[in-house]
Amino acid sequence: MNNNPLFWIPQPVTSPSLRLFCFPFAGGSAQTFTFLKANLDPSVEIVLIEYPGRGRNFQSPPSESMSQLVDSLLDNYRQLPAAPSVFLGHSLGACVAWELMRNMREQGVVLPRLLIASGCSGAHLASNLTRIHDLPDDEFVLALKGLEGTPQEVLEHDELLALLTPMLRADFKIAEQYCAPAERIPVPILGLAGTQDALATPQRVQAWRELTDDFRIELIEGGHFFMNTHPEAVVTYVNQALSPLLSGTRSRETSEFSELYTSC
Repeated sequence: MNNNPLFWIPQPVTSPSLRLFCFPFAGGSAQTFTFLKANLDPSVEIVLIEYPGRGRNFQSPPSESMSQLVDSLLDNYRQLPAAPSVFLGHSLGACVAWELMRNMREQGVVLPRLLIASGCSGAHLASNLTRIHDLPDDEFVLALKGLEGTPQEVLEHDELLALLTPMLRADFKIAEQYCAPAERIPVPILGLAGTQDALATPQRVQAWRELTDDFRIELIEGGHFFMNTHPEAVVTYVNQALSPLLSGTRSRETSEFSELYTSC
């Protein structure tokens, strides 16, 4: 299973109770979610997604569109042994997860039990990102510095930055252009929002409720990258969301998510 190019499973679990798929933000990698490895129930198998053009897939050209990325993810998803799944995505990652779910539904693939949309506006909202993907290099780097998602050591290393720029541009092009249809999918959604996030404000995260009948939002202190500054809060809410699924009290037909988490 670890030969799957887009899915890194750092600690394979025999017959997992759940498989948690983690989708990184624009410019991010599978390393974004490594803090979860030692903090979840041992029966949960964590699948860290590595988009093309970075990390373990550095030699692969980055995806140029959401459809290209999701097609490759779905092809790889089909190769995994069957197990109940939960999707967790941060920022662009939540939109990638949502688009994957749309494709899964269209193709008759079993949907995840839950989507955790972290630091991401509702997928059907027009992007509020400033267009940067096609800026000249110097302006593009300045814009990256303002977003604070790219490590400082990358921004200060000209050769490394030059290597990563095609991937970064491709990711931001996808993020800037994506806008899903305002259609509901029968999957519960937990939104995580940073209290000081100027990109995915709590109000914009609230918009996910328009895409499901089963929604809750939790606020976490911090800005857009609260996952880096307050990982313990993310762990707490992820564990709370997974708990009813692991205990066997929830089925695809009868959701107890609303009862356990009263919508805000």
